[in-house]
Amino acid sequence: ISIFKNIVVNFIDFLFASVAFVFVLIFYSWSINWNYLFIPVLLLLQACFAVSLMFLVSSVNVYIRDVGILTKTVMSIWFWFTPIIFQFPYEGRTKILYFLNPMCGVINGYREIVIFNRLPPAEHFYSIVFASFIFMGIGYFSFKRLERNFVDVL
Repeated sequence: ISIFKNIVVNFIDFLFASVAFVFVLIFYSWSINWNYLFIPVLLLLQACFAVSLMFLVSSVNVYIRDVGILTKTVMSIWFWFTPIIFQFPYEGRTKILYFLNPMCGVINGYREIVIFNRLPPAEHFYSIVFASFIFMGIGYFSFKRLERNFVDVL
């Protein structure tokens, strides 16, 4: 229940921040167009990826407690390798690095919509859709397989 409460609280925080962001856009006379309707799709992709990772990490964390510490460390490092402020070059030899980080496509999608007022290319989302399906499959089946012994271990 505490995980669900944490998700709801963070989602409400996100909603308030989004309302504040819309007011900032209006205050600075930023043009809001139909491309902004694609933002819920980005949110859905991001949520699917997060849920798929949650299935995998939570089921393993019951048996190996150090996975929780390792997850926090990996997430911190991953944050610094995700191009949030800067635009990641999407051509040449760096293209493979772009696809190794599934969150690059989502973050770039937000940037394309909000800053440049255009829809992001569909090819930017291949890695997050692929990673979501892979992690969801592995995570779901590992969760279902390990679930029956959760009570014994806890």
